[in-house]
Amino acid sequence: MKILSDTQHYSFQTIGIEQMKAHYLFTNEDAQILHSLLPVAQEALPQMIEAFYTFIFNFEHAKVFLDTDEIIKKALNSGI
Repeated sequence: MKILSDTQHYSFQTIGIEQMKAHYLFTNEDAQILHSLLPVAQEALPQMIEAFYTFIFNFEHAKVFLDTDEIIKKALNSGI
């Protein structure tokens, strides 16, 4: 098992998901726990999106990069 250093740059395209899971010590039990939270996350998604973008748009420079209405619509329509 190869553990990646914190300074090594990588992405999903350059290494496999299994290597990333190993690097972060992410287990199958962790995956099962996250999966069990899916219904809670789905129910809370609209409130989470609204809170996140309300916070982000407190920073003026965010408005340069993000179209408020369009990004929120996409996020709400994406689901989990």
